[in-house]
Amino acid sequence: MSQDPTAMPKWLRDVQQLLGIRAQFILTGNIRDDVFLGAPDRLESLMEALWQALQPLGYAGLLVWDRVDGLRAYPPEPARQQALSSIGGQDLVRAQPMGLESLAGVVRRVSVPADRQSPRVALVVDFASRLRGENQTSDDARNFFVAAEKAALEARPVARRNADGTAGSLLFNPVIWLSNRGPDLPHWLTVDNERIRSIPIPLPLGDMRYRVALNLWPRLTSKDEVAVETFAREFAMLTDNMSFTAMQDIVALANRQDLGASDIKQAVQSFRVGDTSLKSPWRGAQLRTRISDAE
Repeated sequence: MSQDPTAMPKWLRDVQQLLGIRAQFILTGNIRDDVFLGAPDRLESLMEALWQALQPLGYAGLLVWDRVDGLRAYPPEPARQQALSSIGGQDLVRAQPMGLESLAGVVRRVSVPADRQSPRVALVVDFASRLRGENQTSDDARNFFVAAEKAALEARPVARRNADGTAGSLLFNPVIWLSNRGPDLPHWLTVDNERIRSIPIPLPLGDMRYRVALNLWPRLTSKDEVAVETFAREFAMLTDNMSFTAMQDIVALANRQDLGASDIKQAVQSFRVGDTSLKSPWRGAQLRTRISDAE
């Protein structure tokens, strides 16, 4: 992966750079959005972004778990699935149902490998906010969180062999929690635990929205002879505090409503508040006629 600092967002660089001292990461905030990666500029899913950050460091793949689909291997390639099946404890050619008790065993095998020559792998616990009920934690969830806390404290880093056969840097096999908010996980899980790092994923800033707007330009059906840079600047300004996913939806909405680049403001308004067609009495031809006649 390119070492250009703009090739990945800061939160992803933090994950990459802290793998030598942190055994678990809690990603919060804008976790359901696409991720903008550079060199070349493109939008990827969060899972793909994590994989592209970890693959150059010698990781064999990601184990991904959620309560609906169970445990699966990412990327879904036969070689990766086979390599991760032994760590996952079952055949991962397809997603396998798995409860919290079994998942605790996977957390243990990932975090505390049998030896430092074991494969590097990351475990992603998706929809972690849904592991607890409203203001309470079930016994099975509490036991799982305790097992995860213990695994973080006892975690051992794994070495990567260099091309000449010498041992390379030691990096942890991380457990990565995807949580809408930090408080969705037990407070005691992270208190005074230096092996666990919480990293917020913010909504995209203006410069990133500008670059994504340039990236979305080819998807826009009607360009209206508007310069691409002009469109990108206006689109970035109009979508302040909005996600990359929302920007993609706005372009799709503009195409469905036959709105061109010059009408991108109307597309954004339509996305925010609904139908903005000329059915509004404040935008109709009759009102314009009355105004022009000085009524």
